[in-house]
Amino acid sequence: MSIFSRGLSEYERHASGMPPLTVNFKMATAISGLGPTTLWKLVGEGRLEVVHVGRRALIIFKSLERLLTTPETDDNERRKRSAAARRLRAHRDDKQRRRARARKRQQQTGTENLNAP
Repeated sequence: MSIFSRGLSEYERHASGMPPLTVNFKMATAISGLGPTTLWKLVGEGRLEVVHVGRRALIIFKSLERLLTTPETDDNERRKRSAAARRLRAHRDDKQRRRARARKRQQQTGTENLNAP
């Protein structure tokens, strides 16, 4: 790899047969399909590892690979969100049922009052 290159050339990628140790944000965006803002957010959350060399920030390729190949973390987060959503829906449903019962009671008592002599 030459000093001025920004990544591996086609020849170097095929010749080495090994994945790169680090990738820049432009390459990580191309590999992952995620935008740079999302990548920086993941870095801030500690889900992506970054190495700073001078003013340059390079993403550790293994951490990017780990992020993209392990759906368990996403599934766990989705389950937490869906469990919270289920609890919220159950709470709302209970609230609606209680209101419906109260309205029904009011109607029944209102009807009874009209029928009273």
